[in-house]
Amino acid sequence: MYRQFCKNYKNFIKLNKAGLEKNEYRLKIAESIKGLADLETYKKWKENNDIRYSEIENIVFEIKRRKDIFHFKSFSWELDGYGFEARKSDSADREKVEEQLKLIDILLGTSYWYDNVDA
Repeated sequence: MYRQFCKNYKNFIKLNKAGLEKNEYRLKIAESIKGLADLETYKKWKENNDIRYSEIENIVFEIKRRKDIFHFKSFSWELDGYGFEARKSDSADREKVEEQLKLIDILLGTSYWYDNVDA
């Protein structure tokens, strides 16, 4: 499931950066979860104590908290296996978090899963 999420993430970014249909808001939300889709980025953010690392910790916390609402049950277990940490952030932008969770839920499906995209 994590592998599918990562591939869908790359395809989503590529499609939303293309041509006249470029969607800045969707890209902004997607870029904010890059550390969830790229372990090296996540580790770098953690090492540098980057604020984006805290945002990913909060997202992982929300994924675990809502694993029965969205399709996050298996995904949350895999995140544990990859070493993602969960920590609630009281300063998180609730609206942004909701949009991130919706996007993650979509990326766990097959909407953006295809092999002919050079990502």
